[in-house]
Parts: sequence; structure tokens; C-alpha cells
Amino acid sequence: MRKNLTIKELRHAIRKSQHEDIEDLLVNLYKNNTDASRQIEIFFQARSLDAELMEAKKRIYKAFHPKNLVQVPNLTKIKSNISDFKKFKPSAYQITELQLTYITNLAEFLDSYDGPDSYYNSLLSVTSTLVYDRKRANIAFDKQEINSVNAIINILKDFGWYPDDRVLQELDYLS
Repeated sequence: MRKNLTIKELRHAIRKSQHEDIEDLLVNLYKNNTDASRQIEIFFQARSLDAELMEAKKRIYKAFHPKNLVQVPNLTKIKSNISDFKKFKPSAYQITELQLTYITNLAEFLDSYDGPDSYYNSLLSVTSTLVYDRKRANIAFDKQEINSVNAIINILKDFGWYPDDRVLQELDYLS
């Protein structure tokens, strides 16, 4: 969808607007848009980033552990929890914690139900991203995390999906 205003034009329009108009707009967004309401709550510190992280983890868990498995989980929708969370400007550790939640739950799902190649590709991709993000931020894995990631890599290998050698080297470095 093409936007009608550039960011520069939007900022100019906001500056020209009355305070009450901006307030009404924010209240309307808060009432009618879940994503906007979460961002507004964090901005005004009515909700902590840690609380948002816990909610995102719960959404990921529920998506991979439905009460009745009628259809396969939509990975794009589930991964959007990570990209949406990044909009709040969290720490690198919080982002990688959410990535770890995603790959752990996806691996558990695949271990129980199997899935299409796209699921294994996603597992491999996000696992690699997690390792690289941890290295970039100089965040080591604790013992439990390293065990989880190694178990996930073993699941991938069992199904013929091999991480890049650099991922394995970085994983050794971060352990």
C-alpha cells in the first residue's frame, strides 16, 4: 500500500496540528488498533518492555501448541511477533530471547508433528540469525540455552538440514 504522506510531510502536519487533535488521534488509535495500543502503552510506560516480551513469548507458545491442531501454524504470523517486538527498540538480549523461544517451540512442533520444508528452513534461518545476533552483541549462551540450540541443530541434521559451518563455529565461541 502506498502512503500518501512522506515522513517529512507527516512531521510537518503534526507540528501544525492542534494538541487536542493529536490527543484525539492517539486515543482513537489506542482504542482501535492493538499494535498501536501496545506501542502507546510502552511509550507512556504504562506497560514494560519485559511484560511485552512475556506476552510475545506466550503468543509464540500458543501458536505452536494449539488446543486442537486443525491446520498447521502460520510461520509468517508467528515470526511477526519477533519483528513487531523489535519496533519497541528492545535490547539485543531481549530480541535473541524471543528468537530462542521461537526456535525452541518450532523444534518441539517439528519433533512431534513434522512439517513442510519451509518449517525446517525457518528453523535453520532463525537459529543462524540467533547465533549471529548473539555474537554481534557479544552475548554468551548460558548452559541451558546452549543445550537447547545444540538439540535444535541435531534435529535439523537428523532431517538433512545443516547449518553453515560459521554458525557452528560462532556457537562454539559463544558457549
